[in-house]
Amino acid sequence: MVNRICDKIRYEYYSRKKNRKTNGKNIKWAIIGTGNMANKFARALSITDGAEIVAIASRSIEKSKGFANKYKVKKAYGSYSSMLEDKELIVDVVYIATPLITHYQIIKHALNNQKNVLCEKPIVQTRNQFDELRLLAKQNNLFLAEGMWMYCLPVFRKTDEWIKEGKIGNIQKLRIDLSKQEYIDYSRPIFDAQKGGGVLSDYGIYPIAFAVYYLGADLKIEYCKSILHTHGFDTDWLLVLSNDKVFANITFSSIYNGDRKAAVIGDKGCIVWKPQFNRTNSVLLFDENGMKIDEYHVDYLADGYEYEIFAVQDSIATKKKECDLLGLDISHEILRITEDLKSISGVKL
Repeated sequence: MVNRICDKIRYEYYSRKKNRKTNGKNIKWAIIGTGNMANKFARALSITDGAEIVAIASRSIEKSKGFANKYKVKKAYGSYSSMLEDKELIVDVVYIATPLITHYQIIKHALNNQKNVLCEKPIVQTRNQFDELRLLAKQNNLFLAEGMWMYCLPVFRKTDEWIKEGKIGNIQKLRIDLSKQEYIDYSRPIFDAQKGGGVLSDYGIYPIAFAVYYLGADLKIEYCKSILHTHGFDTDWLLVLSNDKVFANITFSSIYNGDRKAAVIGDKGCIVWKPQFNRTNSVLLFDENGMKIDEYHVDYLADGYEYEIFAVQDSIATKKKECDLLGLDISHEILRITEDLKSISGVKL
């Protein structure tokens, strides 16, 4: 069971200058996938202390070699299995950045070949898949984490401090939006219902994860409304989640622009995340009269992904099987909510 998440996973800031707890040795990463997220993560790895990319795998050897040349990676593979089954490859952790529908099989294959895994969010499609993989990781004594990277950002550590210090009093309400008007490109997984597409299974997970972070486990779905595109994928959601005491009003969409902010509102003030809240480097603190009394800002070196990298590398170096900031109980709770939402709304898994 997850209690108040921000209390459970609160700990010190990661230094961006020091290779923490790796005893001077680089953590060796392998990447599966060569798409947008794989490129973002590889750029972050290439400038983050203590990280080294040693292998890349794609379904296309040409794409894999191109990616390897771009990021100066020594080994390129033309299939996922050829990399995962390579007994000569020494790798500390595999980062999976393929479409959601492929995650379950790739994670399972990696764990069966004794590879630690960080998988891009959402980690899998169902709780049954997740429970199976979590047990497999435990049986094989391996690390497993979902790449909910916003949990690792310094702005979340700062807001934890403000809340613990009573700066906004008792939390009364959450307000979260992540709505973007996007050009619908049917080649992208988010716009392909057959590949687990839809906004809920893509960036819609961030507002739900935000609510879980501040309100904890066993959230009730008080209200939900979704809109389906003519091609069958979901494009728009309005949700109300609660823990009986506090409500979270949530909107996210791929068909219109919203403010993309988040707020935690208390009886003595509120905290506002600047847009886009899931990747912001600035948060504002207001008192009960609406006056700004503090602002926290931090410059990122690698778009903020360096903090997720530090968190995972710290776990690998200290032989933890779960990451303190990316706990598997949290991933399970997020999956429960998204599964229930799909069941209620009729959106296919």
